[in-house]
Amino acid sequence: MLIKNKDIAEKLNISPSAVSLARNGKPGVSQQTRSQVFAVLKNMEKQKDSQVDSWSKGNITLIVHKKTGKIITESQFFLTVTEEIQERARMKGYGVNVVHFNINDNIYEFIENLKRMNTSGILLLATEMGTEELNVYQRIDLPMVILDNYFIMEKQDSVVIHNIDAEYKIVRYLKTKGFTNVGYLRSKIGNNNFIERYQGFCQAMEYFGLKIDENYVFTVGTEVDAVYSDMKEILKHNSNLPDVLIAGNDMQAIGAIRALKEDGYRIPDDISIVGFDDMPVSHMMDPPLTSIRIGIKKFGECAVERLVQKIENYDTDYITIRVGCDLMIRQSVKDMNKNGNK
Repeated sequence: MLIKNKDIAEKLNISPSAVSLARNGKPGVSQQTRSQVFAVLKNMEKQKDSQVDSWSKGNITLIVHKKTGKIITESQFFLTVTEEIQERARMKGYGVNVVHFNINDNIYEFIENLKRMNTSGILLLATEMGTEELNVYQRIDLPMVILDNYFIMEKQDSVVIHNIDAEYKIVRYLKTKGFTNVGYLRSKIGNNNFIERYQGFCQAMEYFGLKIDENYVFTVGTEVDAVYSDMKEILKHNSNLPDVLIAGNDMQAIGAIRALKEDGYRIPDDISIVGFDDMPVSHMMDPPLTSIRIGIKKFGECAVERLVQKIENYDTDYITIRVGCDLMIRQSVKDMNKNGNK
């Protein structure tokens, strides 16, 4: 029996996310909660004495590379991906060690420490990473799969979000709702996901016969407070806004909505907005946010499956796996086709 975070959470009457933080040695839970989690885990492990050790094949190391810390946060996406990787790996007979590289760490010392670890392969969460850092990681002579980033000139396995496909889904939906004046919130941080999402937006607009007005493309930060400040400044100089804004992620959408509401705009009556990531807070916003939901479980599953193939079959080929997304339709987008909206 695989011991899941939700099973421990039910026994302690806490959230699965809190259990995940405790099991991974992450901040955000009290020492008392951490001790309780491991006490319950220990008792549940004892009940498995008739089963084979699920870590019998070795260990996988999941590296979370934080270059800025502005994109990778303790969000539901990263917590769920980590949990899914742990569960899938154990099903395959591997344990998972989670290690973090932070902005103040020396990457060369970090790599040397990794080389001394007893690990069969590496999953590298490279959301905030550049080619220079990847080249350093490649010095570790172990099977490796890159997560949430794609390096076009590198012969490296990757599992990434199908960002361009997602933007096509957004633009197609907006066109069916009668939108022609479509704006976009571009990110100041040029990581692969944000770059691909804007490229996808541009391609989709052309494909569906819609014209991009550069006056409706705004560059903002990625954190809620930064986007809020940027949007307040934009509103000082722009009295003419598009009918809908597409955000690069939910944090941008939330920060923009906060600024727009303070300026007197009604969502979606005066301006509609679409997010990306479908964070849990999206459901609780007023109005609930239309957003792109990423196949997080499939993301973690594909990562482990590909790494195990490389470990066990000595597979030296490299592939890129793109995980699909779905558009979750809620109340932050109005129907422009209805009388009085056009």
